[in-house]
Amino acid sequence: MIKVIDIDNIKLGRVNQKFGKNWKTNKLYLLDEYRKFKDLIQLITRKVKIDPPYAVKIEVETYADIDSFIKPLLDGIQTAGTITTDKEVRHLVVLKTPGKKGRPSSLKVYVGSLAENIEKEVCV
Repeated sequence: MIKVIDIDNIKLGRVNQKFGKNWKTNKLYLLDEYRKFKDLIQLITRKVKIDPPYAVKIEVETYADIDSFIKPLLDGIQTAGTITTDKEVRHLVVLKTPGKKGRPSSLKVYVGSLAENIEKEVCV
């Protein structure tokens, strides 16, 4: 697996903050917080191309729910071009260290080809 993200002092995006609704037009729009997190992930992701299907390992220190930031994180890695689509993520491991409320999070993300990682048994 290749480390594609290693960052401290990050405010994690949350999937429940992805869309807002324009009540006049009754249409959904992408919220700024979600877009900014996804754009940041795209900028800081190591530019490597991995062949699908994918194995992803996430190490995070945060107060946030363990599942709330995964979708915007995978969207950012996809936009960066490291993975072609998050639909091809077949193995996902998330290791969370509880953080303090109100403090920024730290994040490490590793991505690899599933076949290579199963052979080497480094997914977990």
